[in-house]
Amino acid sequence: MERGLHRSQVLSRHRRRALDKRTKQLLKKRVYPRLRDLIESGAGFPIDQTIRAFALEFNDRALSHGSEVMPASFNMMEAFLFPERVEDRIAVLRLHPERDHMFSLSDFLDFLTSKDGPIDPVKEALRAPEGIIHSYTPSGALEDLTFLYGDSRAFMVAGFSFVRHGSEITWVLLGGFRASDTELTSTYELEPGIPDPRKKYLLEKWRNEGPDLPLILEGTKDVWKTMIFGRLTADTGKHQVRYRAREYQNSFAIHTDDPAVFECVSESDANRTINAALDIFDEEGVLFNLAEGLCALPAYFDFKITLVREVNKEVLPPSTKPTKGTRRHAKPQFKRFCKVAALEILNPAAPPVIRRYKPP
Repeated sequence: MERGLHRSQVLSRHRRRALDKRTKQLLKKRVYPRLRDLIESGAGFPIDQTIRAFALEFNDRALSHGSEVMPASFNMMEAFLFPERVEDRIAVLRLHPERDHMFSLSDFLDFLTSKDGPIDPVKEALRAPEGIIHSYTPSGALEDLTFLYGDSRAFMVAGFSFVRHGSEITWVLLGGFRASDTELTSTYELEPGIPDPRKKYLLEKWRNEGPDLPLILEGTKDVWKTMIFGRLTADTGKHQVRYRAREYQNSFAIHTDDPAVFECVSESDANRTINAALDIFDEEGVLFNLAEGLCALPAYFDFKITLVREVNKEVLPPSTKPTKGTRRHAKPQFKRFCKVAALEILNPAAPPVIRRYKPP
């Protein structure tokens, strides 16, 4: 940019200082309270807290360095968000309205594969109101039902969430697999290459944060937190793009077939990376099939409507440890509750189950 043409360069020193002071006041009084509300909202389930962690990271990057430094995951998670301008100057990313549900995963799969189940599970997501986040959390322990994939590893489901915009469905499946001691002590290493110049500050920050070890899924001892994302067209049932992200303490290891992620790299590097992701998706195809099946959850709740009840879910206060790149906020001194649609099929004597899921 030619010196002297930008607004901040042509303003007088007095005007620049006044503008800087006004911006800081706006952040303190109008923006940070919105981010605090974002942290403290939600039912407290792993799936809705994961969505909030992404939203906080996106807001931190946008407020500190602009939208050009957004991570690859923003291409998927932006469907869950909308921008709200504060005094027409600062845009804050807010979550769309949410509806939380609890259900029995085993009973749902029995429904899905029965004669009562839908012929096309993906189209059932069209039942859901548009522009609303629908989050579903399995009841019971994570180990109660696991899915075998790839090399016969067991994947545990901790939650599923989707949002509909027209016929486009964007979803995220949260869970993980039981990792070995070797995997849990292996640090994340960046692939060789030239980093995006706009994100060099992130690279330096990452290097200064110490060993980047796998992040354990909340409530488990050795399950590596993993997220599977997808954006599909419900009319055709076909995915537009897919992502697989394994979370580390300070970063994500992401594989995707989304060409938009590779606009700044050579065609050969993009093709190599996409082909590697496609190999992974082939090995873990059962998880994407499972996510497509979970799109029928609105139909399941309609079918079981006489059993659905509202329960008061205590919202646990957020952790005092700030999310990466966010401000520390005081823990609320009061209990909050929210209503969650709960559909629970109880069988206390049932042992943990390992299933091979075959989509209908």
